[in-house]
Amino acid sequence: MEEQEAVIRFLFAKGKKAREIHSEMVEVYGKDCIDRINGGRWCKMFQDGRKSLVDEVLSGRPVSSSTRSIVDEIDNVMRENRRTMLNEIKERCNISYGSAWDIVHQKLACRKVCSRWVPKQFSEQHTGCKMACSLKHLQRYIEEGNELLASIVKRDETCALHMTPESKTASLMWKHPSSPSQKKFKVSPSTWKLVLTVFWVMKEVLLAEFLPRGSTVNAVTYCVTLTKLRRAIRDKRSATNQSIRLLHDNARPHVSLPVREKWQVYGLEVLEHPQYSPDLGPSDFHLFGPMKKFLGGKKKAVRRWLFSQPTGFCETGIFKLNHRWDKCLNMHGSYVEK
Repeated sequence: MEEQEAVIRFLFAKGKKAREIHSEMVEVYGKDCIDRINGGRWCKMFQDGRKSLVDEVLSGRPVSSSTRSIVDEIDNVMRENRRTMLNEIKERCNISYGSAWDIVHQKLACRKVCSRWVPKQFSEQHTGCKMACSLKHLQRYIEEGNELLASIVKRDETCALHMTPESKTASLMWKHPSSPSQKKFKVSPSTWKLVLTVFWVMKEVLLAEFLPRGSTVNAVTYCVTLTKLRRAIRDKRSATNQSIRLLHDNARPHVSLPVREKWQVYGLEVLEHPQYSPDLGPSDFHLFGPMKKFLGGKKKAVRRWLFSQPTGFCETGIFKLNHRWDKCLNMHGSYVEK
């Protein structure tokens, strides 16, 4: 091409116009001749004073955006600010958005995730207590095996709404291309809610009761609940011929003096549970989630759902305790998600 550009420059210097130059060059070069538009462009540049036949180096994006230097530069940008956006990477590294996306996702194998919410920021004392508690339970599990898990009575409480709206995910349905789109109106949760207390073991739910509206859990009400629990244990044949180990959180009403005296009278052994640790409570990570999902769009269905669960459902939740105690130790007391 430089040869033809030199010819254009020569003929333009002789005073010929771009159309005349192109006609003469077609007779010589034929199909390989430069097209008329580019020929006119070169004539315009020579008219403006250009003398060089070599294309000038222009500032702009590099020909290849996946060079090692650019990949390293993007990696450093992301390490400086983990929340940087792809548009910012594109502008800073002078590459296209598609190239930035490809380098970040394909070459650096990065993905953007949200921060994980945890109930509370642990101090060293909290993590130490959590690890010590998990280690203690694991040692007992090694000594006693599944008998330890089979003797656990888990107690927890949660708020149950009078009417829980159905979630958007629960309304998923198959749709053909010709089917009309369905609409779902937003329903606000009911303001009427009650505190639900549940006691359950490996095989079944022993007791589920609602706290009367306007009342709170205190030592007196909890002692009454323990009396009901003892009666429920006697009525359930699955829990009569073995020791009972109560696993509940250490809220003040649960560890008050009258409640501890009830433990001794009823022969209940209370397992230690670390503070702010719902990840080590089967009710939080296994029971309440599916229950509230089932309650979407239903009224007064809590007891029906709880007492209709098969043995395998409760058993799975209790058996997860061993895995979570072990994982808590491996994670040095951090929150266990799965």
